[in-house]
Amino acid sequence: MEKALGGAFQGRFCQNPEVRGFSSEEHLLIRVQNSQPAPLILYKIPYIWYHQKMKTWVFTSKAAYMQRIQDYVRTGHSVFIQGVIATAKVPAFAEKMTGLHPVFDNKLKAFRAREKGEATGRLMFWLPQLESENAHWILLIHPARDDPANPQKAKLDPSEKWKNAAFRDEKIELTGYELVRQTKENAPKPVWTWRYRADRYDDLRDALVLAIRSKRDQDVKRSLETIWGTMGFAGSRGQAKALEKIFKDEWKRRRPGEILPQTPAGHGYLRRKADIGVFLGGLEKKVSATPGRKLISRKIKPVKEINLPLTNH
Repeated sequence: MEKALGGAFQGRFCQNPEVRGFSSEEHLLIRVQNSQPAPLILYKIPYIWYHQKMKTWVFTSKAAYMQRIQDYVRTGHSVFIQGVIATAKVPAFAEKMTGLHPVFDNKLKAFRAREKGEATGRLMFWLPQLESENAHWILLIHPARDDPANPQKAKLDPSEKWKNAAFRDEKIELTGYELVRQTKENAPKPVWTWRYRADRYDDLRDALVLAIRSKRDQDVKRSLETIWGTMGFAGSRGQAKALEKIFKDEWKRRRPGEILPQTPAGHGYLRRKADIGVFLGGLEKKVSATPGRKLISRKIKPVKEINLPLTNH
């Protein structure tokens, strides 16, 4: 059976509803546009599964990534799964997850789906360094409304180990931080913020106190750099201020008469960050215009870091 594909290879092939369902035994008529005014030339070739520069957005700013997670959880995307994956596998993994779960990258379409009571999700990645071998990922889901007439609609893929950020023992975690709801002064209700996990906070405090007591000034300096490098979220900022007080009290108690090491004045707030990151490409497969030529495949390298305009979520 032969099928003609108009405007061949526009967008991601696997997301084009006109070409879903082809088998490997079928063939396509590929239209190749030569230089004008020459007519279109049709080549009959075996069907292949074609991807045109699959590009996946990956955050390179940790602060922006954490803020976006905070944004989505605040708006009801509290059900989640997360993990770490090899950077080279990110595009294929994104494609797989998009096919298995209700992932949306268009806010208007997601809004309309929620209006119908459907579940919507957001898949995000964070690359600590451009050369990092692994990337962090998280899939956040806004659950569907319960529908007695259609109970299956509210169910998510049972093969995944779903968690809920609203539950005390199922918090979203990232590099020693956790996302929690915390009471804030003058706020009508608890707000979502990031803070150090309890064990991470205890490690920072114990390392600082031990370094002061044993007079290991280089270790004291490193501890202070870590504390003053704390992310400026409301929760973690409060913890950093508490550690600063412990530092000054412990120094005064254990090493009276010695000059207190200098530290920056105060702990900064984290301002709203724009989406900063790169597009990672996957395996690009090209069909040669000459019949019988081999398929050309190559890896697409990450582009330069991109700073996108700030958007409201």
